[in-house]
Amino acid sequence: MKNKNTLLAAIGCSFLTLSSCSKEIVSEADNESERTAQLRIITRAGDDVSQINDGRIYVFNSSGACVDILTTTEETHSASVLLPPGDYTVYAIASEDLSRFSLPSKDEASPTSEIVLDAEKEMEDFLTKSAIVTLEENVPQQLNLSLERKVTCFQSITIKKVPSDVTDVTVSFGPLYKAICLDGTFPDKTESYSISLTGNGSGIWQATPGKMHFPSKGNPTVTISFTRGSATKSYSCVLDQELPANHHLTLEGTYTETQGVTLTGVISGEAWGDDVTITFSFDETNSEGGEDPNNNNNNNTTYTAGGTYNDHYIVAVNENTITLLSNTQKHGLDIGNSNDAISNTINGELSSWNEDIGSSGIWRLPNETEVRAFLEDLDINVGSWYSYFYLDGSIVKGIKVKLLATGKRSFEYTTELGTETWLRPVIDITL
Repeated sequence: MKNKNTLLAAIGCSFLTLSSCSKEIVSEADNESERTAQLRIITRAGDDVSQINDGRIYVFNSSGACVDILTTTEETHSASVLLPPGDYTVYAIASEDLSRFSLPSKDEASPTSEIVLDAEKEMEDFLTKSAIVTLEENVPQQLNLSLERKVTCFQSITIKKVPSDVTDVTVSFGPLYKAICLDGTFPDKTESYSISLTGNGSGIWQATPGKMHFPSKGNPTVTISFTRGSATKSYSCVLDQELPANHHLTLEGTYTETQGVTLTGVISGEAWGDDVTITFSFDETNSEGGEDPNNNNNNNTTYTAGGTYNDHYIVAVNENTITLLSNTQKHGLDIGNSNDAISNTINGELSSWNEDIGSSGIWRLPNETEVRAFLEDLDINVGSWYSYFYLDGSIVKGIKVKLLATGKRSFEYTTELGTETWLRPVIDITL
């Protein structure tokens, strides 16, 4: 009888413990009974979907909090979740093996959380996509996401007619992004990628790494190093365009003692994107310590605020970094009431802001100094009575501009933001 009473007491304690845990879980989920809207998310990556076996989907509510992290299955590349009705932003990432990357947890996740390849790990294919979805009570909804590749592939590198006394040939590229944000943008962190070539005894040095890497930040520098004994001589030049994501890179160069090194770079799309061809050349004057009397491959153009770069207005210049103004603007945004909601809406718009500036960078809200800089320039058409978003620290605010009878403009700061407030972002690029 004593044993029976002991057993009943243990069962009772266990029941109380489980009940307590159950209530805690419901509390963390913001009341499971409110989750009456089903969302099914399907990810696709074109013909390469079979290779993208590992996916995560981060779901953020209208307050900017991550409420769920979903894992897609290898067979269907989809996931489902029940959520309370409302507006959500989803950020999907995928690779062959996401365990190679440092991924944010649910508690620490934000759209700008940085994802970095773990030390000693090899980069694999990496794709992202984001979308905004509105869920209604008891209405199932399916969201199809076409993932976009965020890496470039160094396919083949060849240097011909290398002198017989050269003992090592190395080719490096930089700056290349070394991290990516959850929202698919790139933070301002870079590194170089180097590859050692192998000689075949007849003056041809080659490597076929097939290595993937995040794309370049702006126009990269290519450096080729020849080693003879303990001495190394390097040749370098800046490409006239960036190394974009979703392309294969093939680099072929030929060295002659009198003419230096001539290189032809080809970025081929193959099964990824469209072909892009880059051609460039350099000679002995581009080696370390050399001088180029003709200023070949050197950018001596001076840029100033108020000027233009690639048909874009220059808002500010800071050493070799220039801030450009978008040629387009947008209003009618459903921004919500809180600063977090406004920020999330604007970040969603900026993550898909599609405008060719000839260089890479991240579109962002201007600060107070920058927004006044282009609004005060009468050559910039901003309307006679418009309000524009700008960022004051981490707070999104507005500034109204009014065209006076004198032809000048007056300004008024405001916290009244709405569908009539215009979004006109800026972007920083490094020359």
